[in-house]
Amino acid sequence: AGREYSPAATTAENGGGKKKQKEKELDELKKEVAMDDHKLSLDELGRKYQVDLSKGLTNQRAQDILARDGPNALTPPPTTPEWVKFCRQLFGGFSILLWIGAILCFLAYGIQAAMEDEPSNDNLYLGVVLAAVVIVTGCFSYYQEAKSSKIMDSFKNMVPQQALVIREGEKMQINAEEVVVGDLVEVKGGDRVPADLRIISSHGCKVDNSSLTGESEPQTRSPEFTHENPLETRNICFFSTNCVEGTARGIVIATGDRTVMGRIATLASGLEVGRTPIAMEIEHFIQLITGVAVFLGVSFFVLSLILGYNAFQNAYMELGGLGERVLGFCQLNLPSGKFPRGFKFDTDELNFPTEKLCFVGLMSMIDPPRAAVPDAVGKCRSAGIKVLASLPPRHPSLPHARGLGAPGREQCVEARGGHGVKERRSIVPNASEGSSRMRTAKTPPLFNSEAHAAFRGSFSEVVGAEEKAALGGFFTYFVILAENGFLPSRLLGIRLDWDDRTMNDLEDSYGQEWTYEQRKVVEFTCHTAFFASIVVVQWADLIICKTRHNSVFQQGMKNKILIFGLLEETALAAFLSYCPGMGVALRMYPLKVTWWFCAFPYSLLIFIYDEVRKLILRRYPGGWVEKETYY
Repeated sequence: AGREYSPAATTAENGGGKKKQKEKELDELKKEVAMDDHKLSLDELGRKYQVDLSKGLTNQRAQDILARDGPNALTPPPTTPEWVKFCRQLFGGFSILLWIGAILCFLAYGIQAAMEDEPSNDNLYLGVVLAAVVIVTGCFSYYQEAKSSKIMDSFKNMVPQQALVIREGEKMQINAEEVVVGDLVEVKGGDRVPADLRIISSHGCKVDNSSLTGESEPQTRSPEFTHENPLETRNICFFSTNCVEGTARGIVIATGDRTVMGRIATLASGLEVGRTPIAMEIEHFIQLITGVAVFLGVSFFVLSLILGYNAFQNAYMELGGLGERVLGFCQLNLPSGKFPRGFKFDTDELNFPTEKLCFVGLMSMIDPPRAAVPDAVGKCRSAGIKVLASLPPRHPSLPHARGLGAPGREQCVEARGGHGVKERRSIVPNASEGSSRMRTAKTPPLFNSEAHAAFRGSFSEVVGAEEKAALGGFFTYFVILAENGFLPSRLLGIRLDWDDRTMNDLEDSYGQEWTYEQRKVVEFTCHTAFFASIVVVQWADLIICKTRHNSVFQQGMKNKILIFGLLEETALAAFLSYCPGMGVALRMYPLKVTWWFCAFPYSLLIFIYDEVRKLILRRYPGGWVEKETYY
């Protein structure tokens, strides 16, 4: 009664389902407040709500209306369980990519632990750090979301608890939820209005409508009709507003969700929140990074397989070309039921599987000369006879002959074309070189040192977010290595020797020898400096994002949160570098002060570039530069 629309009473008369019904309700709620109670005379008002303006409703009549309309309370919106909200923050968006990275790190560490006696803890530490970052950021995001989702609680706090009504000529204090349409209500200074009221009498009454209309000054309320708009007229008091002074009596014209404040609460809690520009940018960034990460992961995996196969072929051809017998070794776990201990394997009948084996490595061997050969060769030479041993070919690289001999000795080879070739070749260094190439064959190709180094570099570029940041980091990387004796030219092709745990005499550009542990300390110091360089370059990235057109010098640096962020990330980088124990926990080592300044030119370059770009945008709005670089 008294309103053209009642959300609680609306039903889907024409079908269309719950979704259409909800959309219809929201469209109706968005319309202007439609009521005519402020235009009615007091007699018309009494007849409309069937109430005596001096005695109020009867108790029976009030009970009937309460049963029909329900309690005078705001309907809470459907809520999502808190554990679901928490899981969304913990596993949604960019977090799932970090979880995948952490799981892969743990998987890689598990493989290393199973196949190596002393596995490196790098993957374990990285996995723990990634998991910790996701958990901490997820908890923080959940806390922020919980704070911002208190809108209905704020509306509940605005609902008055008690109301003074007049029924059957007697004043009585009742719960505000029991107030019904047509009740005669009395309010005084300090009370909160329990429902939408049409004022029938007042004495110096003023209400605070700031929670509803934003007006800071108290508004006078009286029985007179003063404006067509019900929100502007003086003879209407609204639910949840405060009476700051005077007294007034009024007839309840709407309760609960049907009040003006109820409409606002329904709109605020029922409408889907649109995505903000920053949210769209973050989503786009996540999609971009995810695509790049997946592409790089698949590319490096395929590349590692190709390199592993090529390394196998190269080792096979090289060792075989030395006249050595190259043997490949594979393994397969056989079921103990079919192949018990003591089972006799028959290589002629092949009573065991020979397919789907796992390749584990290569081994080369040299066929030793027979016992009678030295004596025979000596006699031939004493007779002036040159000994040439013609043997059947055993390897593709030896299509015509195969040499005999021991490491470091001269070998005589007869080619079937009639030419004798003498060749002195040191077999041991070549075999060692071939073995070192296949050193990583103990583990799947995905985890060999080259692929691992490539992944580590790409991850640093992702953290840097821009190529300029990565460039500054790599420059610092090379500076530190050069200061420690490894000039850039010396770094070419050094990876296998650098990561060889057994090599403790690796020479730098000046002939100094480095042990494995010493090399790793320098390497991880470079990683720390790379991270610090990213922080330095990100100073400029953050500052240039303050404005889109104006110069930073015009805008100023008045944002205290931004300044705090710059100082906080710098302090964090310094803490990770200089805090004792970080060398063990995160492999981050202290940096010389001068190494922090290596990335400053790149940070300054980014800042100058963006200032020039913004100057062009201001001078030539809508031009080519704005179309290509404006975001």
